Amino acid sequence: MRRLSALWLMLLLLASGLFAEDGAVAMRFKLLEAEFYTLDSYYSSELGRLYTKAEFAIPKAELDPMAYYGFFLEENTFIQSVTVSGLFENHYFVQNLDFSFFEPALPDSSLLYDTSPVRFYGIYLKNYDLFPDTPHFTVWYFTPMPAFRLDDQQKLSSLLKADQCWYPRNFTKSSTVNLTLTTTPNLTLLVGNSYATHSDSEFTRTHRHTFIDTLEQPVDIKLIRE
Repeated sequence: MRRLSALWLMLLLLASGLFAEDGAVAMRFKLLEAEFYTLDSYYSSELGRLYTKAEFAIPKAELDPMAYYGFFLEENTFIQSVTVSGLFENHYFVQNLDFSFFEPALPDSSLLYDTSPVRFYGIYLKNYDLFPDTPHFTVWYFTPMPAFRLDDQQKLSSLLKADQCWYPRNFTKSSTVNLTLTTTPNLTLLVGNSYATHSDSEFTRTHRHTFIDTLEQPVDIKLIRE
C-alpha cells in the first residue's frame, strides 16, 4: 500500500508539474524489455484496428520491485488487459515524464517529446512477490491502423512505422519477434523489406513472419490490398 500511495502522489505531482528537482519521492522508471516476443494479431477491416496479444518473459532477478515499469506503444493504442504469469495487473499513464526519470537512460529522448507518435504505458507489478522465477507477461491491446492510401508502388496500403512502437519494443538490444497476423484473404503483409508467408482459408488469411528488431534497423509493418 505504501508503494501505491507513493505512486499516486508522484503521478499527481508529475501531472501538475510541481515536482521539485530534488524531490523526496524517488522516481525510477524502467522499460520492460525482452529478448523474444510473440505477437498474435488480428486486423479488423470493419474497425480499422490491429488487435494484438503480445507475450514475453523476463527473469524475476532482473526486475526491481521498487521501480516503475512500462513500455512505449503507439499513442492511440488502447490496452485491454495485462497479466503476469496469469495474475492481472493494472496499467497507468504518466504526464510530463522527463528523460532523467529513466534508468538506464532512454536511448532516444525524442520518445518523450510532445510530437512523439508514442506514449509510455506504465504497468503495476503489485503481485511481484507471487511471480515465478521467470514471469510471463501477456498484454492485450489494439492500435488504430492508418487509412489505406496509394503508396509509391501505386498500391493501396496501410503502414505502421517502427517509430510508432506497434509492439512493446526492446530499446537496449536486439530482439527476436515471432509475428502471426490474421486478416481477410485480400491482404498481403510486408514486414520491413520482407513479405510474410501466408496460408488461406475460406474467409481468412494467416500471415507468419519472424524477424530481428535492432535499434539500427527497426521494423515497419504494411498491409497491402491486392
